[in-house]
Amino acid sequence: MRQKRTKAYKKLMDMYQRHFGFRPPFQVLYTGDFIDECLAHKMDPIAGVTRTLVQTASSCKGLISQCCIKTLYDGKDEAAIGTAKKLERRRCGHIERAEEADACVLECVGSRNKNRYVVATQDRALRAQLRDIPGVPLIYLNRSVLVMEPPSPATTVVKEQRENAARGITSEEKSLIKGTKRRRADDGAEAGGVDDGEKRASDIGNNGGDPPKKRKRKGPPGPNPLSVKKKKAAPPQKKSEAAVAKPVESAPSKSDRGDDVVAAAALTETTARSRRKRRHRKTSTATPAHNATPGNDHDSG
Repeated sequence: MRQKRTKAYKKLMDMYQRHFGFRPPFQVLYTGDFIDECLAHKMDPIAGVTRTLVQTASSCKGLISQCCIKTLYDGKDEAAIGTAKKLERRRCGHIERAEEADACVLECVGSRNKNRYVVATQDRALRAQLRDIPGVPLIYLNRSVLVMEPPSPATTVVKEQRENAARGITSEEKSLIKGTKRRRADDGAEAGGVDDGEKRASDIGNNGGDPPKKRKRKGPPGPNPLSVKKKKAAPPQKKSEAAVAKPVESAPSKSDRGDDVVAAAALTETTARSRRKRRHRKTSTATPAHNATPGNDHDSG
């Protein structure tokens, strides 16, 4: 969080330097209530403001008016008086009769802040009055954190005016130029009284028959043609060599199919007849006749 605040404060001071002529060492005008509040939170007001402005100690110059230091003497706070004595005394001219601190600070700043003061105060009413003056940075203490206020509306208006002046033309001049161009276009159309069709025909005749150039269409640009993926074309189908070499045979008719079946049957029958049957050789198991002895069937007497 502290780093974000530091960056924001640095940008603010750059803006004040660019548009309102602030230069280091920055002159910081302190009030008595701001010093009292810082010491109550055990904080060094001079070092804290220097860190808030994102500058070194040598680039900041602390000031306090005579009326503001008188309020510290009336409070009899030795620590606050000792801190105020470290600051340079700003002569406000209220010697005989001291004024209130807020009135004295307003008189020191003036209507244009020509001395480029950075005001450090805790008075809310004083800060509200200083916001009406363009180019016045304001610092106050909020819960032991030093805060720099964002630019006031008066400061923002003056900043925009100076930016436009640096560009060479103001917003009022721009609107005036646009209105003048529109009036001239309307007056030319009324004075000529020529239709668009006749105007185009005359333009073609003057250009030697060439049609007028087509105006560029206003609107969102199309996609980058280099970043768009191109569609791949389908590759041509290659015919196989077999399909090219061999013609397509026609399907056989029913009569051809029948003849084929009859021829196959006749061939099968012829093959079956021509086969030779294998004959197996028979082996005899009977004994020879000469081995038999006559009269064996009868017992010997």
